[in-house]
Amino acid sequence: MLECDKCGAGINEGSKFCPQCGDPVTEADRVSTPAAESQVANVELSFGHSSSSNYGKAVEICKNIPTYSVEGEGKQIKHKITLPITEVDLIANLFDLVGSWKSSQMLINGHVATKKDLTYYGVGCYRNRQKAYNPEQYCFGEREFEANIWGCKRLNMPVNEWGGGLN
Repeated sequence: MLECDKCGAGINEGSKFCPQCGDPVTEADRVSTPAAESQVANVELSFGHSSSSNYGKAVEICKNIPTYSVEGEGKQIKHKITLPITEVDLIANLFDLVGSWKSSQMLINGHVATKKDLTYYGVGCYRNRQKAYNPEQYCFGEREFEANIWGCKRLNMPVNEWGGGLN
């Protein structure tokens, strides 16, 4: 995978131009460090003091997590945990408790995220893949009529059985 030196978009090997900005692919687009696609994403969840009845429960749950940290005190307190995205059930449960508070924030690999980002777009699709009869074929399609050369079931762009155009 290449990364555009102009806009930062991902570029597939063999492409001659960036799919986002059209910049020609050059040696400057080569990523010098290996891609981190196989690494598990980290989710950081933080929240401040709240008068909500869920505040005490959220703090108690966080205290059991080894990465739990606290900054400040009183109404300026900030609670923070970091977990791998594979702990989606715990993260989602905590977000249900604190997600509607002004002081709460969820970051996935440093980017602001919502519960929908966490459960539906990323992990939801991954869970479906893992439950599939043949997980290795889930993203590409298991039968010829649902073949997906892009390797993403969510794209919903199957190729017809002759390998030509789209259905």
